[in-house]
Amino acid sequence: MPINQAVFDDIHPIMTLIGDCIRHMENKGIFQWNDHYPTLKIIASDIESGSMYVLKNGGDLLGMIAINEEQSPEYGQLNWRVRSGKVLVIHRLAIDPKWQKQGIGRQLMDFAENYALENGYASIRLDAYSGNPRALQLYERRGYQKAGQLVFPLRELPFFVYEKVMLKIRRYRESDFDQVWKLHILAMEQIGVYKGDGPWDNDLRNIEKAYFDNNGEFLIGELDYKIIAMGAFKNSGKSLAEIKRMRVHPDFQGMGLGTIVFNELEKRAKSLGYQGFHLETSELQIAARKLYEKCDFREVGRIVIDGFNCILFEKSF
Repeated sequence: MPINQAVFDDIHPIMTLIGDCIRHMENKGIFQWNDHYPTLKIIASDIESGSMYVLKNGGDLLGMIAINEEQSPEYGQLNWRVRSGKVLVIHRLAIDPKWQKQGIGRQLMDFAENYALENGYASIRLDAYSGNPRALQLYERRGYQKAGQLVFPLRELPFFVYEKVMLKIRRYRESDFDQVWKLHILAMEQIGVYKGDGPWDNDLRNIEKAYFDNNGEFLIGELDYKIIAMGAFKNSGKSLAEIKRMRVHPDFQGMGLGTIVFNELEKRAKSLGYQGFHLETSELQIAARKLYEKCDFREVGRIVIDGFNCILFEKSF
């Protein structure tokens, strides 16, 4: 079902939808919206500015979402992780109660995030009522990270405020060499396992040969034209590909970026006919171990490599 910019003929259906949502939430003890918000004036402004989008099935309005660059003044109190680049803000996401749990919210969020990526936004910000657990779950499952909480007038509970990095995933190219090398060293030094320059890093000196010519892949994650994440896999002579070089810049760790890169690697490995992944990681790489466990890897052994105690993991698709 298409998602289109709302027009003024949509005002009545939108206000009806808002009323249905308010009653539905109040029946569940959720007092997020009321007669003071969102008002007809706010919705009319959304439509006039071109920031309101609607999803319809024929003539029936199923859901709506507003996206623009307008941040509440209270957002200035928060310590955001992403402080450079354009910011897209999500407002007034609502689904007809009869159509909830049918993927409408996911479609509207997909639309907003694709819009952000296509238009060069560095991050998305939003706030969600802390008394609405389903909404919080929707955002957190999509990788939104809590930046703090705010109290708005006429609300019983605070709002949790979230942000998500709009990480652009693409294939490595030769011009990325210096940034990839610096990210590798920075991430390894942070956990105390960088061994200095040596043959163990030969694959990074010729990524095309080590990965692209070996039925593999090397992806980078870019934010505002800076490489802040990367990951790769290569053929290891089995039905399993070997995961290599998973790195996230220390300033952006804990924001789900490793998971974003890994999910894209898995998608590409499946398309190449691999049946799973295997890898080794140092016991010191706590964040990496948590990522692999979260992504359903299982431990299959332990070995010592170059003086480091390492864990062997495998995952089948």
